[in-house]
Amino acid sequence: MQPKIQKDPTVLAVRENREKVVEALTAAILDLVELYCSTFDADFQTAVHGSRKHDLVQEACHFTGPLAFTVYATHRIPITWATSYEDFYLSCSLSHGGKELCSPLYTRRAHFSKYLFHLIIWDQQICFPIQVNRLPRETLLCATLYALPIPLPGSSSEANKQRRLPEALGWVTTPLFNFRQVLTCGRKLLGLWPATQESPSARWSAPNFHQPDSVILQIDFPTSAFDIKFTSPPGDKFSPRYVFGSLREEDQRVLKNIMRKESLYWLTDADKKRLWEKRYYCHLEVSSLPLVLASAPSWEWACLPDIYALLKQWTHMNHQDALGLLHATFPDQEVRRMAVQWIGSLSDAELLDYLPQLVQALKYECYLDSPLVRFLLKRAVSDLRVTHYFFWLLKDGLKDSQFSIRYQYLLAALLCCCGKGLREEFNRQCWLVSTLAKLAQQVREAAPSARQGILRTGLEEVRQFFALIGSCRLPLSPSLLVKGIVPRDCSYFNSNAVPLKLSFQNVDPLGENIRVIFKCGDDLRQDMLTLQMIRIMSKIWVQEGLDMRMVIFRCFSTGRGRGMVEMIPNAETLRKIQVEHGVTGSFKDRPLADWLQKHN
Repeated sequence: MQPKIQKDPTVLAVRENREKVVEALTAAILDLVELYCSTFDADFQTAVHGSRKHDLVQEACHFTGPLAFTVYATHRIPITWATSYEDFYLSCSLSHGGKELCSPLYTRRAHFSKYLFHLIIWDQQICFPIQVNRLPRETLLCATLYALPIPLPGSSSEANKQRRLPEALGWVTTPLFNFRQVLTCGRKLLGLWPATQESPSARWSAPNFHQPDSVILQIDFPTSAFDIKFTSPPGDKFSPRYVFGSLREEDQRVLKNIMRKESLYWLTDADKKRLWEKRYYCHLEVSSLPLVLASAPSWEWACLPDIYALLKQWTHMNHQDALGLLHATFPDQEVRRMAVQWIGSLSDAELLDYLPQLVQALKYECYLDSPLVRFLLKRAVSDLRVTHYFFWLLKDGLKDSQFSIRYQYLLAALLCCCGKGLREEFNRQCWLVSTLAKLAQQVREAAPSARQGILRTGLEEVRQFFALIGSCRLPLSPSLLVKGIVPRDCSYFNSNAVPLKLSFQNVDPLGENIRVIFKCGDDLRQDMLTLQMIRIMSKIWVQEGLDMRMVIFRCFSTGRGRGMVEMIPNAETLRKIQVEHGVTGSFKDRPLADWLQKHN
């Protein structure tokens, strides 16, 4: 018989301890991977051991505890911050529709630490004096990182005192309730955006996507055995309608004056108080709904039945007035859904008139999956013109750093829906625009004597583009299909931006060459807005029987600081008209009026 080997208790203890350590390490790594996936939308999220969903749910309207979380640390501090700043602290604020819900709270001031990398550790609880059941569904948490510049050695105390003002270094805005309407819980990593000169209200108006390669803020929200969910209030409340004429004459006069105000920003606190008190008398002025809703004292759960009843029984608004409900002041999902429902009957031609504003309104959607996003995608896949202009407006929006990631997702959704043929067409258009932008930049930066030669060389590259791909539509309009460039008719203007004057060969053999101006260095969004307003005004005049014979040319921005403008034949430039009155002609009021009188 083999003798029985006695196992050393010390060895067993070491083995058990090692197994526990490995299990703890494995769990920590899985937590880290899950945290990374949930933060940065990694495409291998399903490989992790599942997201933590709870079967138990408590309605947020019944949760009376205060909103509290722990600000743990800021990671990936740049070395330039570590050597230039000290006394780092974080400001935390809650907002809804661009308004703060309570005073901001601050962490203590801390210096950076260095382990494997630089970080700032606070490990401090933030507890807002507001109960969770008082929070609107679209509440945003805005966190801003501040620091004091390090005093300069050798500088006077007065100079250092002026320099020692707190500087904002980065910020992030995130919804407290996710798109499933569940209150945020657990550890969150939020990428900070670099602080710029925009006003704080711009940060409070819209959530932004986190920057994966930036400074990372770690916030630990409380965890529990149940989800706290914001549920929609019952929709069976009745909103009475009172006869406007039953008010006293003085009340009628004051209320009419308030309802005729053209902007939400012109409402005083007294106006808002009176509007909300008399809201059941305001149905007479249908367009006043945005003013009435902007006067609501609160958007917490307890106030929503009144607001939604008013919204549900309001007279159908026209398209132009309904657009006002997509303003940043109204992040509420039900209000925006109703606005989309009211503008849903727009014809495609009418939709194109307001498409730039609708694309801007996408910035203020609390969640990517929203009624407005679905509406625009649905209309885009059913009409080529809407698809075309929607694509280029989203493409232009990519240059807006705060919302570029949001527009990337929407652009990807559009390209997924529009089909292979249109994707290839948009690729050709982007290629052409990129080629023209490079040429315009080269001509602009060259010495005046060398510009003509550079232009001819660049036009040869454009010619090779068409030789390779055949034909391409111009971003100005999907109806402009061209198959080549006409170099002899191409030149440039001698203005400050040195725009290119281009002539393209029309695919239609009976059609004339298509002449456009390509600008690089000018923000054409201003021109687009001006022409859009003139186009809408012209349509209103025609509807009223007044045809002003307006010649409205096309203009479209294809990226920040560049774009295309349709050329109008036999037209005089403003510069040429102004120089007839000398060097200071552009600063005088009379040149344009004199020229119009002379030729008409």
